[in-house]
Amino acid sequence: MDFSQHYTEDQRRFRREVIAWLEANLPPMDEIPGDDMPSSPRQTRTWRLRLAKKGWLTPTEGVDRGGAGLTGDQAAVLLEELEQRGVRSLVDESSRLLRTIKQWGSDLQAQRLLPAIASGQVICCRPRLDLDNPLDPAAFGIRAHRDGDDYVLNGQGHF
Repeated sequence: MDFSQHYTEDQRRFRREVIAWLEANLPPMDEIPGDDMPSSPRQTRTWRLRLAKKGWLTPTEGVDRGGAGLTGDQAAVLLEELEQRGVRSLVDESSRLLRTIKQWGSDLQAQRLLPAIASGQVICCRPRLDLDNPLDPAAFGIRAHRDGDDYVLNGQGHF
């Protein structure tokens, strides 16, 4: 049995387009910080907004909804190339948040948040949990208080 991935000519062509765009719009791979050296919030925001402008934060969403309208095969190629550069999480977080709101959010939430997610203005941050210990929300060290229509987070934590 052959379990290796065989790409179509369309996927290979799209990969070349993705690589060219990434090389022109993101720093070289050796300049992207690894897990031991996180990028600055400004760098991350710049990269996220560039991906959003291309529609790649929500790659399979329609162009009319801020996505790129990619097929599943094209999205897989895009994610592989982003993974190679260590920035796939920017797309994964946006796509995860988008799917959650589409599935569980109200119509009003979807109307307000989906365009903001696709444009990179709203992001998803999840706390990093110690999986060896039971989940204790009080131990997060972060509190939220309502401030008008928004919430303000105070405290410390790893996201």
